[in-house]
Amino acid sequence: MDARRKRGKGERGVRRNSEENFKPVLAISKADADVDLLVELVGITQAAYPVLLRNLRAAVTKGDLSAVVKGAHLIRAAAKSIFAERTYDAANQLEMTARQGLPENIQEVFLDLQLELERLGPALAAFALSLQSSQRSLSR
Repeated sequence: MDARRKRGKGERGVRRNSEENFKPVLAISKADADVDLLVELVGITQAAYPVLLRNLRAAVTKGDLSAVVKGAHLIRAAAKSIFAERTYDAANQLEMTARQGLPENIQEVFLDLQLELERLGPALAAFALSLQSSQRSLSR
């Protein structure tokens, strides 16, 4: 197991409870109960994250801080649209680190964001599946 996955709550200020990243009830309430819109945003986010993460990883590897800022900003915006708080926080931290021109910290902060995205994926999939099941039940 990667050492980054073993870190507990409180290290570097990043919370580690996987339940805290995406809160469906909060997301629905903040979306003014427009579940259809939220489902669409979740689907777009699920489709976009792999590409955004791949491009961001390439920018980090090259040390292209300008591209890191842009990539982290896109992920931050997507996370905000679906109320994924920890992913938003991690993307914001990466964006700020890159803006400050701190290449020595970029890899570590990127790994934090990558971990949050890895945790977010299953939460979004479960949310989408539960809504599909609910909609099927209601249509009967």
